[in-house]
Amino acid sequence: MSSSQLAYGGLLLHLILPSISASCPAVFPSLDESFTQDFLAGEWVDAYSSRSLDTHFQCTHQNVSIFNSTAHKVTTSSKLVFPVGPSFVFEFLNVAYPKATNVFHQNGENTFGKFFHNSTLLIADYSRKLQYYAWYICNESDEYEFHINVRPGVALSDDAVNSVLKVFHGLNLNPGNATFNFEAYSKYCPKLSPAANRIRGTASYEKK
Repeated sequence: MSSSQLAYGGLLLHLILPSISASCPAVFPSLDESFTQDFLAGEWVDAYSSRSLDTHFQCTHQNVSIFNSTAHKVTTSSKLVFPVGPSFVFEFLNVAYPKATNVFHQNGENTFGKFFHNSTLLIADYSRKLQYYAWYICNESDEYEFHINVRPGVALSDDAVNSVLKVFHGLNLNPGNATFNFEAYSKYCPKLSPAANRIRGTASYEKK
């Protein structure tokens, strides 16, 4: 990618990726003891977002690989104005906070990923039965957003989506009163598999 393309991408991201203003919570809520990051391994479709502008993206999907017992790698791919618009790939290494299983320090590992470097990622809700997980991200710039990711081919009912939204309200994570916006994943998008991927590695939490 040329420097001009990188500059274009950076400008475009700043213009189209605003988040909602609010500060990160002082204490992050925990999930039940059965949750581990192993649940996240594999491929996911970004199905709902608190940002209405995300509806202009198509084919947003995520591959999660377990890095070690306290960290996982995430590659998120998205396309603007499918099928002719530019593609974006975000790469992260998410490292668990000490004594936490659902709160992670986000390390951006490529150019686009660094726009979210040093953010905090919270897994706020999940369901093995319905095959989804809901996540929340905030940073030192007092911004936040939240999403629901589903396994490929899974569709959630309106009741399920509203139930997740109530989780965010109940945890006081949505002071801006945002709602969910559906994100399209058409038959023309890449075919995905929920199979888990694992790689060897070492990582430790370090606030940078």
